[in-house]
Amino acid sequence: MKKLTLFTVFLLLAAFVLADVYTIGTGTTASYTLPFNGLYNYSWSKVIYTRAEINAAGLNQAASFNGIGFYVGNTPNDYTMLDQRVYFRHTTASMYDVGEDNHPNFNEFQLLFQGNLTYDGGGWYYIVLSEPLDWDGNQNIEFLFENWDGAWVSGYPTFNYTSTSPEYMAVYKPLDANFPSGVVGTRTYNRPNIQFVTPHHHSSGCSRGGCPCRWRHPRLPAARITLDVWQCVA
Repeated sequence: MKKLTLFTVFLLLAAFVLADVYTIGTGTTASYTLPFNGLYNYSWSKVIYTRAEINAAGLNQAASFNGIGFYVGNTPNDYTMLDQRVYFRHTTASMYDVGEDNHPNFNEFQLLFQGNLTYDGGGWYYIVLSEPLDWDGNQNIEFLFENWDGAWVSGYPTFNYTSTSPEYMAVYKPLDANFPSGVVGTRTYNRPNIQFVTPHHHSSGCSRGGCPCRWRHPRLPAARITLDVWQCVA
């Protein structure tokens, strides 16, 4: 886990206040199955969030997201999941139909994050994206989440979800033996609640991945921050 100095953390938190947060999902029931399944050595899941839902959350135009957040429903104790990956693509699909429960071709997706994620307590946790998620404002968003940890341990996080019944908008597949890339998953209505985060401003003179992050969820200190493998922290 990458350690940050207290001064760096202070600057990060202060700057993070300047952010817009768009929430999809209000459910308070939690499950370990997705986006990242800590009960198994390996897992993947894919999830769709529609343009209509993003619009209803308050965003009605194209945007560049610097982070995404998920609500941890239990209270993990300094629990780290290694080699977690987040991919994204635009899609016109709004649900997963019969026969669409397979692991997609990740070459059709953009890799947004790869690194370790640490959970310590419950609440909102945010993943700072190594590459921004540039949403076109017209299509739906599909995520592919992959867990390549390789060794599960107890104490894994659970994530709050909201039912999307009668439409299946999430698919997941865990496996202990190896990464289940060629294995059919299970469709589910239980889609994780998510927050999309976009900054009010961008610091001049900063190359991507080379300056302190400039966004922060305003609900400090209740919110949690993922400090692992932050390429935007010097």
